[in-house]
Amino acid sequence: MLKSYTPNWFFTALLDHHIDQLVARYSCLRALRMDFFYRKETPDFLQPDHRRLELQLRMLLEQVEQFENIVGFFWVIEWTVDHGFHAHAVFWIDRQRVKKIYPSAERITECWRSITHNSGSAHRCTYQPHYAYNINIPVRHNEPESIDNIRGALHYLAKEEQKDGLCAYGCNEVPE
Repeated sequence: MLKSYTPNWFFTALLDHHIDQLVARYSCLRALRMDFFYRKETPDFLQPDHRRLELQLRMLLEQVEQFENIVGFFWVIEWTVDHGFHAHAVFWIDRQRVKKIYPSAERITECWRSITHNSGSAHRCTYQPHYAYNINIPVRHNEPESIDNIRGALHYLAKEEQKDGLCAYGCNEVPE
């Protein structure tokens, strides 16, 4: 599948550096990709800027950082007419400690709904057969193909489109 977006060099460099740090620290990881947004019928959907979304996203990440098996995250905020302000995020799960990521996705979604007083929704992004990269492949520090695969799968977060001049992003510090 050909890329249908233009990579943003700044976000791509940040994301690649973040991936490099995680791979150097953990022997095996799983990436949990999620999108966060407001339901159209809620006042939050009509927010004139990204600040409320960013505040609530940071509140979510404070909670997620307390989850035992999540060892990292990276996020960006974008805007479209159809979806308003929304966030794309990846959460990194230590595969040595946990095999299934679905429970983490459910728990994160519950936290998001609570923080947004049920005006927010979350979507877990899963592999589809027409995708060039498979988000479900574990990332192993000694398998370059798995690292290349996850870079390809996550570079969508670093696209130029939908940023509309926004430079709203964040990631955790990876312990040495």
